[in-house]
Amino acid sequence: MRFAHTNLVARDWKALAGFYGDVFGCVPVPPVRDQQGEWLERGTGVEHAALHGVHLRLPGGGPAGPTLEIFTWSPAFERPMPAPNQWGAGHLAFEVEDVEATLRDLLEAGGSRAGEVVTREIPGAGRLAFTYARDPEGNLVELQSWTRPEGASAAVASGYDAWASTYDSDDNPTRDLDGLVLDALLPDVTGLHVLELGCGTGRNTERLSGAAEVLALDLSEGMLALARDRVEAPDVRFVQHDLQEGLPVPSASFDLVLEDLVLEHVPSVVPVLAEVCRVLVPGGRAVVIELHPCRQRRGVRPRYKTPDGTVEVKAWTHPLSEWFDAARHADLDVVDVQEWDDEGPIQPGEDREPRVLVLVLRRPGEF
Repeated sequence: MRFAHTNLVARDWKALAGFYGDVFGCVPVPPVRDQQGEWLERGTGVEHAALHGVHLRLPGGGPAGPTLEIFTWSPAFERPMPAPNQWGAGHLAFEVEDVEATLRDLLEAGGSRAGEVVTREIPGAGRLAFTYARDPEGNLVELQSWTRPEGASAAVASGYDAWASTYDSDDNPTRDLDGLVLDALLPDVTGLHVLELGCGTGRNTERLSGAAEVLALDLSEGMLALARDRVEAPDVRFVQHDLQEGLPVPSASFDLVLEDLVLEHVPSVVPVLAEVCRVLVPGGRAVVIELHPCRQRRGVRPRYKTPDGTVEVKAWTHPLSEWFDAARHADLDVVDVQEWDDEGPIQPGEDREPRVLVLVLRRPGEF
């Protein structure tokens, strides 16, 4: 299943399509529609239905992405001017580089203001600038731009770039335990499409190669260079990507998602798990292995030594409640929860401090 298009009913489809092309760069998708007849009446439930219009490719969606469908109907009826808080369909939203500049373009093209340009810090997401405006026919349009937490991704990337050359040889019990946990929990991946988030130097990618088709993502080009040297296989592809920008893959395209020691480096796990659910097929699973929050709370962070001293990589603490809330909001079922220390999984009644938290999540539906 995929989202196909959003429809606007226009008084003048050509003029409105031109507005969205001029202001937002929407591109017409041929052919122009000119439809009428008994089949249209039956399908829409509108007597004497006739429509004329065009589909526009929305920016950022790619050649197969959703479209904006703008039609002029006959017959058509007036309705009250839509309000931001009116029940039903609300507004179109465009993420733009500069809200003020795009608003000026919108006004010059015949649009109008609906609200003011305001900015707001959204915890865990960044700084949002936005406003509501109207196209020439009164439809609501939101203009928004985001400034992500300052330098966070760049700081993490540069930290791991510098660490890459010694990452595999450094004394690192958490890294080693991650491999043991994955060996214990990894299902048979033969023939599966696997998405690996935070592949690092390719230690775990090696476990998957030869059985599954793997897309391995990491923020650090330094780590990826080592991963590419380690795993040269036609079924594995490495891509540099920032998880705070969503996942660069179609919906329902992976059977299994692996996430290892990476989400401590994002300010919020909520949007990442929402993306994980989106890209999993129904019934697909995600295995999450992270430094346990009890260790994070007492100051344990990813760090490495250099000739000039110890360097700590930027990280955030995510309490257990955040993980479970994020899974619930993402509509992911929590299949299993485990806590491991260096001796193995901690059993009920055992008084041992966990090193890593393990979650097995599942997208609802049949695999």
